[in-house]
Amino acid sequence: MGGQKFKFILIGAAIVGAVTFLAFLSFEESKSYYMNVDEVTGIGKKALGKPIKMRGIVENGSITRNQGQLEFSLGFNGSVIKVVYTGKAVIPDNFKGATEVIVNGRVKSGGSFEADGIQAKCASKYQADYNALRNK
Repeated sequence: MGGQKFKFILIGAAIVGAVTFLAFLSFEESKSYYMNVDEVTGIGKKALGKPIKMRGIVENGSITRNQGQLEFSLGFNGSVIKVVYTGKAVIPDNFKGATEVIVNGRVKSGGSFEADGIQAKCASKYQADYNALRNK
């Protein structure tokens, strides 16, 4: 009886340990840093290969499409980084020069940012004028 109880406890501990280990790996893989362009360029090589959500403004006239690949420059506080979009999702309709965007991806060894996701901020014309609403 005592041996069977020990085996049951041992198997239960192994299952709990395996689930905990897999949860930790999944969390580490999905974790990404949220930074502005100037912060990413400021840390240099420390940013290489790490998952990052980067915020910046699309530089006017920098958007090019080459063989199905989208490239543009993203700037913030005087820093600029080249972004190469490799994702499969549709580019947002409001993606254009001087638009604030957030890109998900990683800094590559050449210094460019390889993005697999793009989110464009909505223009302020879509935001409610709360003062006008209060005065009604």
